[in-house]
Amino acid sequence: MHSESLTPDAMSMFETNVSKHFCFLPEETVIVFNVGGQLFKSTVKIWTRDRFSILAQLCTKSPKLRPDKDGSFFFDRDFWVFRLILAFLRDNKLPDAVEELRELYSRMIGEDAMVANVLQTHPAVSINIPTAAVIEEKDGKSASSVGESSDFSILSKYGQLPDPFGFTSKK
Repeated sequence: MHSESLTPDAMSMFETNVSKHFCFLPEETVIVFNVGGQLFKSTVKIWTRDRFSILAQLCTKSPKLRPDKDGSFFFDRDFWVFRLILAFLRDNKLPDAVEELRELYSRMIGEDAMVANVLQTHPAVSINIPTAAVIEEKDGKSASSVGESSDFSILSKYGQLPDPFGFTSKK
């Protein structure tokens, strides 16, 4: 639902319903997120730009997670990527560098999915993966013995993943 398509009365009703479920802290309150050991400080106004996000939920009077002893919320994630999320919340802009966008996309869908999409652009490529790393069912039987290898195309696992911006196809 886009706010541009709502009438003023419908928008007011929507906001009333949302505010019943989300009781955010005052906008000027500073919230700290510890992401991968790096501290990110900003106001509730910034963290709640996407009111339905996990970050926004932690800016409510009754967050689902408890902060650490130092008052920050800890996420065991890559701070290098999170800095781009904070920049987006502040400026409403994605990075201009294609490589940074590729990195964000790959972290979002996972590295093995990135490989699958690259292989999809070159379908003749297949790789030899030990079955200990990837367990694949063949004819209803599980192939999982360590050291045994099989010729395996990752396409079967990730062939249908979307890549609307072409981040996985290197130019």
